[in-house]
Amino acid sequence: MIESLLVPKFRNHSIQFEEITATAATKSITGPAVACVGWIPFYFDVSELPECDLLHHKMAEPVLGFQSAASILLFSGNFCESGSGSDSPARFGGPAQFIDFLESKEFRGALALDDVELIVNKAGTPLRVSFKSLRRPGYTPMRVRVGRQVLTHHDGARGSHPGDVEDVKVEPESDGVTIRIGLRFKIGRVGELAGYFFTHRWAPSALITMEYRIDSSGQKTAKVWGSLIPSQSIYVGWAKRAQHNMVGNSSDEIDRFLDAGSCRDAPRRLFFDETIT
Repeated sequence: MIESLLVPKFRNHSIQFEEITATAATKSITGPAVACVGWIPFYFDVSELPECDLLHHKMAEPVLGFQSAASILLFSGNFCESGSGSDSPARFGGPAQFIDFLESKEFRGALALDDVELIVNKAGTPLRVSFKSLRRPGYTPMRVRVGRQVLTHHDGARGSHPGDVEDVKVEPESDGVTIRIGLRFKIGRVGELAGYFFTHRWAPSALITMEYRIDSSGQKTAKVWGSLIPSQSIYVGWAKRAQHNMVGNSSDEIDRFLDAGSCRDAPRRLFFDETIT
């Protein structure tokens, strides 16, 4: 089960593969924190968007004289950084500041691994790995505009339905360990009802999955996959290293997300695959 939605927190993990004796020659290898935040860019109006396929997509067309699905999606975006076209933070001061950001409720989903440590013996065989993990489905803001002022109610967090993408998995190898962690999440219930009115289909599930490998030579690598919506920012050592902005999605990518269908997993793409330090 996903951790309590009331207070964001890290979980401690320690997995021992072989007994560690007091006289054994061991080596400790540590790795940097890796995190991913899913978010929707906030715009006061679709007309403020830069030139992109979303402007010309059927989602941008008003329905029965009402707003378009695109305007509702972006107006319910996250005030990660204030102002129209808001972005996710450039960096966090550490895990405590990351937790503070999650408590603001201005995100759609978040994953993080921190304090990763691998203990190996003289031959480089893994003996134990320890780390902290965090998984949080986020919120869909419901915003009411009064002139240029915006009043916000954060639609309650929606967790993911059961599936192996939620599990924290640790796979030992002859010279290292791979940690896998994932999150499946959905738009808030009010937002989903509004989306159904415009698209005549229930929203698919968005995904973020992360793979973190650390080995006895000291090499650390990270991979992050995610659905094409929402936007996602990847952090290494709490500084932003890469980003996928959904505003840049092509019409085909928008359609592939929408066509995934009711509650099914949206297609994923690899957004990050790097050696980390």
